[in-house]
Formats: sequence, C-alpha cells, structure tokens
Amino acid sequence: MRKLGKYLLKDIAVSQTGPFGSQLHEKDYVKNGTPIVTVEHLGEIGFVLDNLPLVSDEDKARLSKYTLKEGDIVFSRVGSVDRCTYVSKKEDGWLFSGRCLRVRFNEKADAKSSGGKMVWNEELKREIPEVWKDGLFSDIGNIMGGSTPSKDIHDYFSTNGTASKDLSLNGDNKFITKGELDVSEKGIKAASLKIMPKGTVLLSTRAPIGYMSIARGSVTTNQGFKSFIPQIGYSTPFIFYTIKNALPEIINNASGSTFKEISCSRYWLIFHHKRYVKEGSQSSRETVSSLAVLGVPS
Repeated sequence: MRKLGKYLLKDIAVSQTGPFGSQLHEKDYVKNGTPIVTVEHLGEIGFVLDNLPLVSDEDKARLSKYTLKEGDIVFSRVGSVDRCTYVSKKEDGWLFSGRCLRVRFNEKADAKSSGGKMVWNEELKREIPEVWKDGLFSDIGNIMGGSTPSKDIHDYFSTNGTASKDLSLNGDNKFITKGELDVSEKGIKAASLKIMPKGTVLLSTRAPIGYMSIARGSVTTNQGFKSFIPQIGYSTPFIFYTIKNALPEIINNASGSTFKEISCSRYWLIFHHKRYVKEGSQSSRETVSSLAVLGVPS
C-alpha cells in the first residue's frame, strides 16, 4: 500500500468563489426555479433544504459559472468557515452564493501525477489513472458492531467510564466527546463490548440511519451502529467523507417494517459491491482528506 502524499490544493482541485452581491440580489429570487445554496444550508450529512432561495432560468444561465456538479464540495467563506457539504447527484445543477466557496477535484491533474495514462475500469464504467483500482470499504477501515449491557444492573454503568455513544443527542456536530451513558469495566466485560479508539468514525444504522460523528476518545456503541476504525494509510477524515458520500445508497438499501435498519448482510453488500475507493492514487485520497479536518482535536 502506498503512503499518502501532501499536495497543494491548487494542484489537485479548482476553487471558485460565489457571485458578488452585485450579480444577484434578494429581489431576483423567484417562487419556482433553481435552488441556490448559502452558508445556512451547509449541513453535516447533506444540504439543509429549509428556506432555499430559487433563481429563474435566465439568472441560472447568466450565473452558469457558479453551477454545482456532483462531487463538488461547498465551503463557507464567512462565519463558521469549517462548514462544508458534499454535492450529491440530487444537487447537481444547483447554484451557490457569494458567501460560499466551491472546490472541484481536477481529474486531469491527478492523471498527470500518475504518469498521464488512463485505462478503462469495468466496475466503475469509466477511465481512471492506471495506478488506481477499485476496492472495498473493509480495505480502508475495520468495521465493528456494538452491543449494550443490561440496564437493569446498575454496576454496569458509571459516570466516568468508557462513553457509550448516542448520536441522536449530538446534533450536527462532526465530533463527539460524551454520549448518553458511560459503561463500567464490569459492563464492558459482561456484554463483551469492543472499545474503539480515538478517531473512529461512527455511523448509526437504525432508528434512524445516517447519524455520523468522529470519536474524540475511546468509545463503545450499542447495536444500532457500525464503527469504522481507520487502517494504516487512510485518514479519519477520508473515511468520514467516503461514508458520508455513500449515505444516500445506504439509506436506500435499508429495510424493516417497524423502523428502517441496515442488516449485516445488506450493509456488507453495499460496501463490498456498490462502493469503490481509489486505492492506488495518493492525490485522490489526499484531496478528500485535505478538504476536511486533518486530525481529531484533543
């Protein structure tokens, strides 16, 4: 496995700020048209759809330079500048405002860094740099389940033990420090809990599906989670955004009559047969990592 390299953002991606205020005014918004996203619409898992302004077809054509494409990442330029959201197929063709910055991966730059030779990949149905190949999610992280000790036994829980996470209480925060409960050593042994390290990416897989966070310290989870422990050579931010980008597919494959849930077999089917990572390309992996937080804060 190749080690990740360090690249300047300008060498692997193209950045574009949104239109100046003089190019688009609030009075230009219409009742039916193309959405334009601004800072308040940048969510952790996807764009927040509340109060999306719309522009006419004429303004969309005039502002075509500021069109979003699937695979782009939109950042805030003002206020909380760490906010960013990945553009999915659903938002392809939307616009972004002057308070935002669009970053678009430059595939030509990456092909050049790999020697310029492109080859056809049958799984991805597209040409990719020769040094890339498709792979499995299990290649980039150990995927772990969870469980819960009996809540009827008081000694299984503590006020200063290992945190058991509940992401529904974490809002849109990317990181989590404390969960609803702490599990004692007795509880860990009784339920054979797995303790995941700092930097583990947590994903809720039922009731509801799609909450995500990065652990700031050692964690355990209940059975409603899958946790991804990064493999050597893959950063926590890369895994976080790779999973985040796969969420629409994960949610679409959920099943259950009482509440939606990802079963083990279906979950593995998604990651082993539907999603791919560009394992051979240093710059493609580092592109995602460099656009996110490059570590877990203490």
